[in-house]
Amino acid sequence: MHEYYVKKAPKLKKAMNSLLRPVAGELEKCSGKSYDVVFSEIWEHYAKHMLENFPYIGGDDVSGTGNLTGAYCFVSMGEVLKRYGTPMKEIGHLMVLAYERRFRRLPGIVRAIVRRSYTNVESLNKKFRKKDARNAANAAKNPGSFETRTMIPPENGYDFSYHNFVCPLSDFAKKYGYEA
Repeated sequence: MHEYYVKKAPKLKKAMNSLLRPVAGELEKCSGKSYDVVFSEIWEHYAKHMLENFPYIGGDDVSGTGNLTGAYCFVSMGEVLKRYGTPMKEIGHLMVLAYERRFRRLPGIVRAIVRRSYTNVESLNKKFRKKDARNAANAAKNPGSFETRTMIPPENGYDFSYHNFVCPLSDFAKKYGYEA
């Protein structure tokens, strides 16, 4: 395990709990166990199968690290729930539900600002072009990190287009069999 993940494990566990707590009732229903027990199983899977194998892509200095560590909380949740016979459709529903419930907990003004920021194409293009440059600089230092390009003009039929050319989430899924 990369030293970054060793050092960050307690913080990542806390973040995972924050991400999954909003669907605690559903996790209990799917597993037949208390939230604390099923959360322990999910964390154990994450620590053993994810943290042990995650590539280092820049740590706290890059936004992609949070994408990698956060997205795979849900993969570990899914792997544990599959043991209890939970179908993939329900696992996917719980992933979306966790985000929705977390978003609804934000103050109304913050939700409005977030919504507005993701519907303003000019602002999105500017924000994502900066992200493209940061990703390129990071990929030069940490091969296998995100490499992206905002498409201007966007693809036909779309107001905004963004391409991932290198995606450590996808690469990790392919390498370790988590594509589903």
